[in-house]
Amino acid sequence: MRTAFRIILVLLGLMTVPFTANREPLSEQPVEEFIEPGPISVYDEMIRSASDAAGVDWRLVAAIIYHESRFHISASSDRGATGLMQVRSARYEPDSLLDPATNLQVGTRYLRRMQKMFSPMAADTLECLKFALAAYNAGEGKMLRNIENAEARGLDGSRWDEIIKLSPGGPSNATKAYVEGVLDKYREYALLFPSTSSK
Repeated sequence: MRTAFRIILVLLGLMTVPFTANREPLSEQPVEEFIEPGPISVYDEMIRSASDAAGVDWRLVAAIIYHESRFHISASSDRGATGLMQVRSARYEPDSLLDPATNLQVGTRYLRRMQKMFSPMAADTLECLKFALAAYNAGEGKMLRNIENAEARGLDGSRWDEIIKLSPGGPSNATKAYVEGVLDKYREYALLFPSTSSK
């Protein structure tokens, strides 16, 4: 009789209560407890190597690649951007940008250049990162004009949240979504891979 009662409890799903009674709900557990970090893509080592050479965080580069191409080397845009990081370069033939190493070299160097360019204009490191991402998405000229437009209207041109108040004359909705999306993915990768080391 006791065995039959246990079978009924199992069927009803009630036998799981003692096993979960002492555990925290999943939403309150640290990510590391139930997600095992694994490779982001088949290009992980190349991403880390190119990022190290350019002096940028490989997790940020991976987040950009996720939004630009979903890690598809053959991705292309109607504006002529190509490869993992969706880059264009007058120095390279378009076909050569389909080589992952070349594409990553061009993209990471451009990202670093944007960070250096906007560093003196931004209020802090996070603001600089937002400016660099906006420039990566829409072009450095547009981002520079956005800063100028903000300052001309009495807004703080060193802060992204002030710049996005501009309408018209500010970043497009697509660029705002891009910056937010890349930062969200960057935070996700930073949780999964706490060290910036390439080893």
